[in-house]
Amino acid sequence: MGSKVSVILPNYNHAAFLKERIDSILNQTYKDFELVILDDCSSDDSREIIESYRGAAHVTHIIYNEKNSGSTFKQWRKGIALTNSDYIWIAESDDYCVPEFLERCVKELEANPELAYCLTGSYVIDENGEDASNLFSTCHEAWKKEGITRTFKGLDYIKHNLSFSNYCYNASMVVFRRTACQKISSEFSQFRYAGDWLFWIEMAHHGDICVIQEKLNYWRHHRTKVSNEIELSGENKVKFLKEDILVRRLVFSDESLNMSLWLRGVLRGTLYKIIIRANRLTDVQRKELLDISECSKTDWILERINKTLSNIFSFFPTLRTYRR
Repeated sequence: MGSKVSVILPNYNHAAFLKERIDSILNQTYKDFELVILDDCSSDDSREIIESYRGAAHVTHIIYNEKNSGSTFKQWRKGIALTNSDYIWIAESDDYCVPEFLERCVKELEANPELAYCLTGSYVIDENGEDASNLFSTCHEAWKKEGITRTFKGLDYIKHNLSFSNYCYNASMVVFRRTACQKISSEFSQFRYAGDWLFWIEMAHHGDICVIQEKLNYWRHHRTKVSNEIELSGENKVKFLKEDILVRRLVFSDESLNMSLWLRGVLRGTLYKIIIRANRLTDVQRKELLDISECSKTDWILERINKTLSNIFSFFPTLRTYRR
């Protein structure tokens, strides 16, 4: 009989963080797991570090790509196909976690068979392991009250959370059920930037979502991270925003979410604001993105009105990530 959890570690040029990542997996208090290490043709010292773990307990696969795949999400799909466990954890190679992470998530998944996935909070750190929370805001007011575990209906979580933004912002903080994953399309693996967002949205159509309101994971932000490329290059920014627009438009057109016309307008206004405020874009690029998005300044005005009113009246659409 196989392991209860498959830990898939997709790596590309993260030799500087790889030992800490692997050790944090092997030192988990929950022991019924296998570790699958996938290297996407790294050009640094990753192979040497990975080979030092060959034959280690829990390590069942070590696979090196001869050519870079161009997308970590293709590696996700590859790792999922290699395994047959009940639960899957995509442990990104530049992150790490507390020893109890897996135990806490599996406990929730075992207790509630309706869950598609379980997620925790993340500390944000830099390449030296120092606090970098100023680089990325992950903390709503409710996160200040740690220790609460809440469950949301999948469609509600999409409607009030994932439709606004990718609130599963770091794959390392999520453990998901294989049966939910098997029900979604493979389209996410064709993305470079927003594949994870689409992945979590599609899976939320097939189960509930559990949020452990506690930071059990460490999410690393550094110069070599793929997501940082969008801040360095206008062309990469356009590619990122095109994927962002595609995912949002899929949500806008999803009739199963039963969105009001007002909420759809607010979401289109949010997208308009993102495009208008995006840096490192030319006027031509911005116009192209606005045309693709099919949103307008009128939507933005609606979003501004809604934001003001939602601070006064609780029944106006707003983020409900950790609130009932």
